[in-house]
Amino acid sequence: MIDPAIEGDATRVSTDYAQLCETVQIGSRILIDNGGLECEVTEVADNGVKVEVKNNYILGEKRPMHLPGAHLTLDSLN
Repeated sequence: MIDPAIEGDATRVSTDYAQLCETVQIGSRILIDNGGLECEVTEVADNGVKVEVKNNYILGEKRPMHLPGAHLTLDSLN
C-alpha cells in the first residue's frame, strides 16, 4: 500500500490513491493530467510503482491520474 505521506518531487509523483500498487501491474498505462504525461508500469512494489515515462511533459501539482482498463477500489457514493 502506498504511504500517502510521501510527497512528490523532481524524481517521483505522489498520489492519494493508496491501492495503486494493488490496482496496476507491469505493462499498465498511467496517464496523468488528462494524458499529458504518459507512463508505463515497469515494476510494482509494496510501497510504490516504477514507471517508464513515454513523453516530455511539465507536470503541475494536484493533476488527475487515469488508469485505463484498471479495476479501481474506491468508496461508493451514498
